[in-house]
Amino acid sequence: MPHDRNRPESLRRLEHALRKEIGRRLRAARHDRELTQTSLAQRAGLSYQMIQKYESGDSRLSVERLLLLAALLDIPMAVVLEGLEAEVRDVTRWMRWQHPWLDRS
Repeated sequence: MPHDRNRPESLRRLEHALRKEIGRRLRAARHDRELTQTSLAQRAGLSYQMIQKYESGDSRLSVERLLLLAALLDIPMAVVLEGLEAEVRDVTRWMRWQHPWLDRS
């Protein structure tokens, strides 16, 4: 995304690591269900290339898309996000630093 150039490198690395870990968990769930990227993609109405990018952490997942994939893989969101509280907190901290209005009640 073009606006990424304005984001601090440390934030971009943190976000990528978070995407990569979520992608790894989705891939593991897909493998556990013996699904190919193509079969999951067809069920989700996506291309296998998008599944590949999500699993590698190279593309951002919207909440809606993450919910869809978790539902198709029959895994609770809590399992997908389990143990990532620190990473999410760090990303949120950066967002609040960049956008102080987020702290307003």
